[in-house]
Amino acid sequence: MRYSDKSVFEVETDRALRHDPRRVIEVLAPHLTPDRLGRIRDVLDARSLDVVPLLENVADPHNASAVLRSCDAFGVARAHVVADRNPFRASRKVAKGTERWVDVTRHANSLAAARALHAQGYALYVADMDGDLAPEDLVRPGGRVALIFGNEFRGVSDELRGAADGSFAIPMQGFVESLNVSVAAAITLYTLTRRMHRPLSRDERLEIEAKILLRSVRRGATIVSEVLGQPAIAEGPRPL
Repeated sequence: MRYSDKSVFEVETDRALRHDPRRVIEVLAPHLTPDRLGRIRDVLDARSLDVVPLLENVADPHNASAVLRSCDAFGVARAHVVADRNPFRASRKVAKGTERWVDVTRHANSLAAARALHAQGYALYVADMDGDLAPEDLVRPGGRVALIFGNEFRGVSDELRGAADGSFAIPMQGFVESLNVSVAAAITLYTLTRRMHRPLSRDERLEIEAKILLRSVRRGATIVSEVLGQPAIAEGPRPL
């Protein structure tokens, strides 16, 4: 998909809340119908951070959008991206609004992403045609896994490969030797989230609910600023 397509947009990445998320929720919840608020909370009940994708300079907005849709469908609360060579752009026609429901955390570069994810307790595995493991071999009960998918043409960088804990491949039986990035991500996310899907912690849930309400309520950020006296979201990306 070309960047010139009218449906293509640059995805807003995650930024830190300036306020206690409980105060943000308290301010914004009355602006939603009980049914809508209930639906958001039902979805949050099924969200997890045990498995996350890390997209390194994925160029095609169609692929970026499809991965976000897979995250939403399989209860993955956050996607991580490195976009130091290509902007992280999605297509409204494909994403269908899922960029509002899935946090997108951007890292300055590939090594920074690896360090941050390792610090959060994730094991990192690179998608590779010659990978050593199958998706089901990545399951770590009680642990966390980050799945790395690289650029459609260059693949995963040497820096990120060197920082990863291993590699995996999806077994294939046909003449084609590889899968599209978004298809590979969907298969692997589905496989792992069926086996690794602990609920969000209380603090994780509050933060994510507050951010979803900010993206759901019309003029949500302005309302929070007016009621609480300062902007809802800090400038710049969320610190890791």
